[in-house]
Amino acid sequence: MFHTILVASGGSREGEETYGMIAPEAGRRNAGRVPCLCSLCRFGAFRCFTMALLLLLILPAAVSALFFESGGVPSDEPLSAGQNASIDCTIRYDATSGSESMDFFTDLGHTRWVFTVTRNGVGTPMAPRFGKFESLTGFELYYPGTVTRIDISLSGTVPENAGNITLLRIRQFDSDGESIRCELAQTVRVVTEAEIDTARADAATAVAALRTDIDTADEAGIPVAAAEAAYSLASENLTSAAASPSGAAWQATANAAHAAAEGQRLLAEAYAQALAADAREKITDVRLRLDTEGQAWSAERRMVIEAKLEAAETMLVLADASFAAAAYDEARQHADAAREKAGEAEAYADEASPVETGVTTATPGPAVTGTATPAAAVGAIDDALEGIDRITTAIRDIIAALSELVEGLQGLMPSG
Repeated sequence: MFHTILVASGGSREGEETYGMIAPEAGRRNAGRVPCLCSLCRFGAFRCFTMALLLLLILPAAVSALFFESGGVPSDEPLSAGQNASIDCTIRYDATSGSESMDFFTDLGHTRWVFTVTRNGVGTPMAPRFGKFESLTGFELYYPGTVTRIDISLSGTVPENAGNITLLRIRQFDSDGESIRCELAQTVRVVTEAEIDTARADAATAVAALRTDIDTADEAGIPVAAAEAAYSLASENLTSAAASPSGAAWQATANAAHAAAEGQRLLAEAYAQALAADAREKITDVRLRLDTEGQAWSAERRMVIEAKLEAAETMLVLADASFAAAAYDEARQHADAAREKAGEAEAYADEASPVETGVTTATPGPAVTGTATPAAAVGAIDDALEGIDRITTAIRDIIAALSELVEGLQGLMPSG
């Protein structure tokens, strides 16, 4: 039996034909069908579908009927208010009838347009036009069977107000003249001299602050090479901004501000790494001392030191998480808190007596003057443990005083 493809039959069997050896009953079932003689169908319906899908993927997809072929993309530099500006570009389009049209718009003032419609690369410039809105009709656009482009030359005056403007907008309309078939638009930023001066002053302040912070970090032993490179780039852009025209000055100023911000980010990253490394080293040293010297310390002192080390390790976990998320300022704060807690543990270990017994007055630990850590719970635990230590010390003082009192009383008692 042959495979068949459905065709419209309107329920009638008129003109029905059979192909090949088809049984009468089969012929009745296949009424209104035309046999598919495609050799691909010999492989089954699924393979036919697969081949059709592959053909759709292989064939070039339909492209936009309107696109920039060259030009049309403004540079990163903004336009300066009141200056003259121009844009030259070539668009390629696909017109399907003589009823289609295009319109053109710009926010520039005192505009001058020159359009050149080319057919297979050949065209003649049209007379200049001078409106903010201009249009081309289907009579000017439609040339079936040819590759059609439009060379556009636009010039005008930039508006006086700062902000974003439409430098060029192109819309292609369907034959009804209302439905937009395709649209292209290019916007650009407009800046004023006052805006440029303010931005340059802000960037200079940021660069100076970076210089100060680099020097401070260097004195603290923090690696600063990466931040120094960012500072050099920021300084170069500031110098360039001072000697450039408005648009280029704005871009150079923006580059300087960006480089200064990057320098601060690199400093925060370096601080976080250095402080975390210092905290880990202190934690390791104090834990080693707990193992080697701690047996001679009181249980209370060991408990307080252990708590401070655990607080430092908690801060390091937070620092590592922030660092992995590129939140370097937070990582630096957590690492600094970790180093502070590790330092407190180290100082508490340094002031431990060689031997601390239950009746010997313990040497009080150093006063804790650390700033609040990002983890409130850890700070509360530390406070509680330090309170216990103070109470223990006070009890020992009382016991020692009572012991002295007993000895004194014993000395007053008559011997016998």
